[in-house]
Amino acid sequence: YQTDAISAEEFSVISDEIKAAKNRIPNLNYLLEKSEYLKNLGDEAEYFYDIVVMDYVEHMDIDLFMLLVLIIVITLIFTEDYTSGTVLLVKSSANGKGKLFCCRFGCAVLCSAVCGVIFPTAEFIVKYIAFDLGNLQADVKNLMIMESCNLSMSIGQYIILTVVIRMLYAIVFGMLVM
Repeated sequence: YQTDAISAEEFSVISDEIKAAKNRIPNLNYLLEKSEYLKNLGDEAEYFYDIVVMDYVEHMDIDLFMLLVLIIVITLIFTEDYTSGTVLLVKSSANGKGKLFCCRFGCAVLCSAVCGVIFPTAEFIVKYIAFDLGNLQADVKNLMIMESCNLSMSIGQYIILTVVIRMLYAIVFGMLVM
C-alpha cells in the first residue's frame, strides 16, 4: 500500500481477511483436533457440526435462577400459613402437626419437581430452536468432551438423563429450603 503496489481498497480487503483469519484459527484448531479424535474412534464415528451441541452439553449445570424461584415459591407457601394464623390452629389439633408437615413436604417436592423439569426443558427448547443443536441421535462419544464417558447412549438420551438429574437436585434443594 505504501509503495503504491496495491490500492487502498485492496489493502483494506486484505487487512480484513487477515483479521478474519485470526478469528478462525481457534475453530480450525478445534476441527483438526476433532478429526484426529474421530479417526481414533474408528467405524463408530459420526461427522457432524457439534460445536454448539458440545457447548450446550458442557455447560449443563444447575440453574441459579431456578434455585431462586424455588426459594421464593417454597417460602411463600410456608409464610402464608404463619401470616394468616392457621399454623397455631392446625398444630393444636390431634393429627395436625403431622398432616401439616406432610402437606408442606408434598408441596415442596411437587414445586421442586415441576421447576426441575420446566427450567431445563425450556432451556433446551430455546437452544434447540435458536442454535439448531443438530444430530442428537449420534453417540455421546462423538463429542470430544465426552471421550472418557463409558455410557453407551445418544446425545439426546444424555441430555434427558441430565434433565432428570437436575430435577432430582431441585427436589433435594427444595427439601433443604423447607
